[in-house]
Amino acid sequence: NEVSFLDVDRLCGPLAIRNWRPGDRYSPKGADKKIKHLLQRARVPAWERQGWPVMTSGEKVVWCKKFGASEETAPGANTRTVLSIREEPGGD
Repeated sequence: NEVSFLDVDRLCGPLAIRNWRPGDRYSPKGADKKIKHLLQRARVPAWERQGWPVMTSGEKVVWCKKFGASEETAPGANTRTVLSIREEPGGD
């Protein structure tokens, strides 16, 4: 199970989990990338991408399955409150 952490003070707006949408951008580790390109590079099959979860804060993607928290919302030295996200395998 993968665990990611977000700095609560860096979030702006309500949190929501939704499927990624074409054109969604996300910044893991300093690189602003389209999620589509990350999924292609990770060789995620097209049929799996349809239901690929992301978390948004307001209109911004702040977390993406397999890739973790965005750099701008990742905890740092001054973080006071952390939100933990754990990926669990789905059950049928």
